[in-house]
Amino acid sequence: MRSRLRRCPLCGADAVEDVACLHIDLVESWIELCCGQCGTWRRLVATRAAIRRYERVLDRDRRAIRKRLRRLESGDVHALTSALRNEIGAR
Repeated sequence: MRSRLRRCPLCGADAVEDVACLHIDLVESWIELCCGQCGTWRRLVATRAAIRRYERVLDRDRRAIRKRLRRLESGDVHALTSALRNEIGAR
């Protein structure tokens, strides 16, 4: 289930974000996901526990991105733009 939530089935990117979540019952929820890389939208049913794990991973990734951005911003602008170009070009 983790890879179904984390990875885009079309392009394989792990830049997938949850857009909407609707609780079906005490165990399962319907979740709508969007790939940040290719823009593919999809819906699936997942357990609430799997969704909570997925959201914790997203939070951890966002914290790491913010930390890296702050570190780059405190340096020079050329280092920031170079890092962004490398990151975008690697995808």
